[in-house]
Amino acid sequence: MGLRKRIADWIQPERARANPVGSVISSPMERVMGVGDDWAPESYGEQMARSVPVYAAVQLLAGSVASVPLKVYRRQVAGGREERVWVGPDHPIQKLLDNVNPHMTRGELWRAVETYLDLWGSAYLAVDRDEAGRPFEIWPLRPDRVKLIPHPEEYIKGYLYTGRDGARVALAADEVIRIRLFNPLDEFAGLSPIAPLLQSLKMGRAALQAS
Repeated sequence: MGLRKRIADWIQPERARANPVGSVISSPMERVMGVGDDWAPESYGEQMARSVPVYAAVQLLAGSVASVPLKVYRRQVAGGREERVWVGPDHPIQKLLDNVNPHMTRGELWRAVETYLDLWGSAYLAVDRDEAGRPFEIWPLRPDRVKLIPHPEEYIKGYLYTGRDGARVALAADEVIRIRLFNPLDEFAGLSPIAPLLQSLKMGRAALQAS
């Protein structure tokens, strides 16, 4: 079953059991022990709607990233020298990067990635694959709704994504691309740029409201 279909149906437990982390969703536990809650609270995302400087900075960075086209190059040796050659527009990976999914442009996807990194310090991309296992769609996931499930031997077992209605979808480790800003205090979670600014942002709003 495709990733898009599972997300659309918010995955029922019987469907989840075929997934490596499906048993986590199917279990009766009220709370799954994972990583994500402490380092990516919803309040970090709210700062973009509440703070003019945050909004302006994030828009500037996201717009800059989204404006740069991504090209896939192949390394080859010619005349004893290694060089990079563009694979062309018809290469499967280039086509995927140019047409990420039916509802988003390439620029919209990378704008979302940069925005999530700027607000939460982490960005997650769900990769949908066809029956042959080839990636054909990429979808951004809100970091504050993603819970990473560590594994004692494989590092990451998978991910749980919580929808707006509270339903959870299980994603295997190879279905998600994780991008994060280095966090010296946690080996899994990214460190949000908002974290050291939060107190100053709150004090600034309080000062404006009191004036």
